[in-house]
Amino acid sequence: AVVSTQSTGKSICIVCMETSVLHELNTTIDCLFQSNDQDVGLHLKNIAHVCKEDEELQAYAGDKGVLEFAYEKFIKVFNKRQPPPPHLYECLLCVRSLSLCEKNRRWIEKTPFFTSNVFLIMSTTNDEEMLDVSSSIVSILSGVITVPTIKTIHISSGFQIKIKEGVIGEVGLGFKVWNSAYIMSTWIYNNRDLFKESAILEVGSGTGIVGLVAAHFCKKLIFSDGIEDLLKVIQENVNIATPSVKSNTEVLHLDWSSVQKKESLPCIKDTIDVVIGSDVVYEYETAGYLAKIVNHYLSTAPNSKAYFVLPSIRNGVPDFFKNMSDCGFSYELYSIELVIENRTEELSLPPFLPFSLENHRGDNENIFYFSIFTRKG
Repeated sequence: AVVSTQSTGKSICIVCMETSVLHELNTTIDCLFQSNDQDVGLHLKNIAHVCKEDEELQAYAGDKGVLEFAYEKFIKVFNKRQPPPPHLYECLLCVRSLSLCEKNRRWIEKTPFFTSNVFLIMSTTNDEEMLDVSSSIVSILSGVITVPTIKTIHISSGFQIKIKEGVIGEVGLGFKVWNSAYIMSTWIYNNRDLFKESAILEVGSGTGIVGLVAAHFCKKLIFSDGIEDLLKVIQENVNIATPSVKSNTEVLHLDWSSVQKKESLPCIKDTIDVVIGSDVVYEYETAGYLAKIVNHYLSTAPNSKAYFVLPSIRNGVPDFFKNMSDCGFSYELYSIELVIENRTEELSLPPFLPFSLENHRGDNENIFYFSIFTRKG
């Protein structure tokens, strides 16, 4: 069967059960676009099944507009504050199948909020099937191998960190080193003299790379995360580190939602001079919890500070700054535009440009916000 793709205008040959599979796919796609809401889920599941093992069929379905349909009708409209749209699970099944094709992954990467909304679905659902399929999509889009691997991250000439990344299904979004962590790690190294006498709390540590860099230059470093299995990954990475780092670190289970009942928050004996975090705001509710966590643990001393690097595309980012302000913090905000192609090589940071949230757009995955918080007055 010979078909023409919209994106290239070229003909490709699909050889699978003669023309019957292609005919079935075309028929199902036509039915999808014309069907009532009741039948949409069935057609999405059928497309996922037909395309799941054939990259050319996946590309063809993408060219026919199936991904765009799924995004506009289900993923784009997802909002934690509203009930999930009907057939969201079947939509995610279809997206998972089509995202196995590199061409479709590139389309997804260029579509504003596609990936961040899948993150939001993954991080807010209590449905195991929904969690499984959305986690699979994130894994595919991230190019993640499902076996934990140890990477050597070159922060600067002569300074490197060994990191073991986790498996997404086991440890959620903290399974890998994200771009924000590279930016924060490099900034901390470049400004390491700021932290010589500091006790630092890292929130949402993930793999722990940012804290591991900081631990080389501070008095005490406390890693924290809300996922208990992820704490094991952090501890493994601490064990890989040098003896001096092992001796001045602690790994703490910290569920941000516990801030609603302060008596259930873990006690930290050290006076926390600095709080750090990277890519730790991804939806509205966490933005509120995190601000209260920072307010609870950060010292009231005038020289205490909190530093964050946040991707501008994440949901809840503007809310986080408002919540921090409501908790009594003022802040300096800077914008960084950066494309990171190799996450293991030394990173050269561009200028940090002063930025106002009035200009926030949240539609460019290469723009990050660097912020410095201090207590008002």
